[in-house]
Amino acid sequence: AVLDACAKERLRMEQQQQTTVTPLGHTTRVWVFDHTTATSSEDAWRVGEAPLALPLKPDQVLIDTVLVSCDPYLRIQQSRNKTWSAPYKEETAQLSFAIGRVAESTASSVAVGTYVRTYSGWCERAVLDAKDVTVLPYKKDGDNGIALEHYLGALGMVGRTAVHGIEKVFAPTKAGETAFVTGAAGAVGLLVVQVLKKRGLYVVASAGSEEKCELLKSLGADVALNYKSTKIDATNTQALREAFQDKGIDVMFDNTGGDQFDAAIQLINVHARIAVCGQIASYDHLDGGAVQPAFLFRLIYTRAKIEGILQRDATPDQDKLHQEWFSQMLRTGELKAPFTLERGFDNIPKAQVAMMNGKNVGKQLVALVSDY
Repeated sequence: AVLDACAKERLRMEQQQQTTVTPLGHTTRVWVFDHTTATSSEDAWRVGEAPLALPLKPDQVLIDTVLVSCDPYLRIQQSRNKTWSAPYKEETAQLSFAIGRVAESTASSVAVGTYVRTYSGWCERAVLDAKDVTVLPYKKDGDNGIALEHYLGALGMVGRTAVHGIEKVFAPTKAGETAFVTGAAGAVGLLVVQVLKKRGLYVVASAGSEEKCELLKSLGADVALNYKSTKIDATNTQALREAFQDKGIDVMFDNTGGDQFDAAIQLINVHARIAVCGQIASYDHLDGGAVQPAFLFRLIYTRAKIEGILQRDATPDQDKLHQEWFSQMLRTGELKAPFTLERGFDNIPKAQVAMMNGKNVGKQLVALVSDY
């Protein structure tokens, strides 16, 4: 009876905790994008204050941001032109994927202390509808088997992008086919290299330093080319031809565009498949003056396919494959998913710019708290 009474009292206290209004201020610091700055520099953002709609309404949560994601696609969102969404309005907080810890909750499905993935962006706190958060199977001080950071990386948007692109554009892949992965030391590229090698393809990867190239070879790449020391462009294709042993390119996962794309498209085979995931070489020219791809006429007589991909188009079957396969391989160590971690709210733009300039290896993240 005493134990039952203690259990009831503990339950009452937990329920009370879930609905208590926060004693902190009803605003949060956010990073706001400045449309007058059209380049990838730290000056493109400034710190602002955003209101927090407290007290919570039914089925809402208040989160403290733990990790935020830095990604090349955020540069696309900052265009004044319509992309996959309407252009950012002036004085808009920078959105991105993030992981938060639930500080308050009025939702029965999301308990206080739960870790959730959100699209709340570069902010310290956020009020969100419970339907807009994904509860993560992670517990502080628990035997999780998978690091929290991976839920913004291999088990998040970038892993979903890798699987979706391969399954949608390349399928069916065949052992012995040749593959070129550009920007291969980035968050998506690292995963693509490993998946294609597990399927028996011959993989040539490109990256911007010798250290990154060594990492790629350790992950299974047959050849890793440093595009900063090896000339690869429309008029310099020899290094790429040699890397492929004059066998040409069957599939290409492109994260960079620009010179590397112009070189690679000259080597594509009949019925080649090209997945365009990113074009980071031209992201500072989104509103005019972008570098144009050359040699598109090769698509005609090779009957090749080129297709842009967005992870939001992933099918349920692709999502199931992604989550089950990648979770298993992360636990066993078969899949390596390194990440670069910056710390502190004030350093988020610094981390974003560093990533855009190739200073990262794998997924670029920023931790806003030290204890998670």
